Amino acid sequence: MGLRLGIIVSGLGLSLLLGGCGIIDFATTEKERKEDKKLPDYVPVQEYTGQGFRLRNHNDEVDSFAEEHKKEITAAVKQFMRDHYHTDVVVHNFAGAHEYVSVFFESVGELKYYSYVNVPVDLNQEIIFLDNIDSLEGVIEISITSAIYHRIYEEEFKKLDEYLNQAVKDHGLVGIRKEALQHFSSRGYATPLYFVSTVGKDMDTIFDSYMDRKGDNIENLIDKFDKNALKDVS
Repeated sequence: MGLRLGIIVSGLGLSLLLGGCGIIDFATTEKERKEDKKLPDYVPVQEYTGQGFRLRNHNDEVDSFAEEHKKEITAAVKQFMRDHYHTDVVVHNFAGAHEYVSVFFESVGELKYYSYVNVPVDLNQEIIFLDNIDSLEGVIEISITSAIYHRIYEEEFKKLDEYLNQAVKDHGLVGIRKEALQHFSSRGYATPLYFVSTVGKDMDTIFDSYMDRKGDNIENLIDKFDKNALKDVS
């Protein structure tokens, strides 16, 4: 299995970078920036907590509609994750888009990861399709697999954490604040300083083993994997 490790750090005073993808854009158009005087164009990484985050095809009406139905959407997403992925989650954020709302959440329990699902809505009929919750293909599977990968190599990741924490002290580097991660992260296992994304032919095997564990706790599942065999796969 291949491993993609994204380092999310920035010098003090620099603007927030998301996994090398660029600076957060708080509004889709120049007109929206001018109209919304409350939101700056850029925010220092050490200050950013997720404010102003929007999807590219954001829809303010969907945002408002979702907020009115926050309790039932949250309950439905939690049930969806229990039923389909054996996971309890905490919902952190809603982001309205054209005909759906993206719900960002964090897992609770033995595996730690961030992900999201989409909940379809019809504003004309004022309907939320709570029975049609879905996500982009592979998003949740990759998120879960990255969390399992982190557990398999827990000792190695502890050394990485120590190295990065020392770099923070020595060089004044700053990662994304946890509040921001909770607000929009969908990368699976993530810390303020890095995220883990897994790819490769072993991903399906790991995910299927997780889904088929039939009451086995995570520790028993982790013990079944050969760390050296996984390291050799690219």
